[in-house]
Amino acid sequence: MLVSVVIPCYYSEKMIGTVVDQTRAELVKAGYEYEFILVNDGSTDGTFAAIEQLCAADDHVVGINCAKNSGQHNAITVSYTHLTLPTTER
Repeated sequence: MLVSVVIPCYYSEKMIGTVVDQTRAELVKAGYEYEFILVNDGSTDGTFAAIEQLCAADDHVVGINCAKNSGQHNAITVSYTHLTLPTTER
């Protein structure tokens, strides 16, 4: 079974790597396939650079960079077009 993990990121450069690493480890341990959709919600620190590093290290990680902060609900909505789940399962 595929688990899609959507994470809105706002000034998260120092923690997003740890969050992804720990979550991925638990998903793999439980036998799940996974994908991460990481949405930088307008952060001006190094959040998107950290996301890009995670994407480069794992093909199951997708990064989206929003130009401005629009809130976590919008960030989650933006991620829908990047999910690999069929529309009927959303």
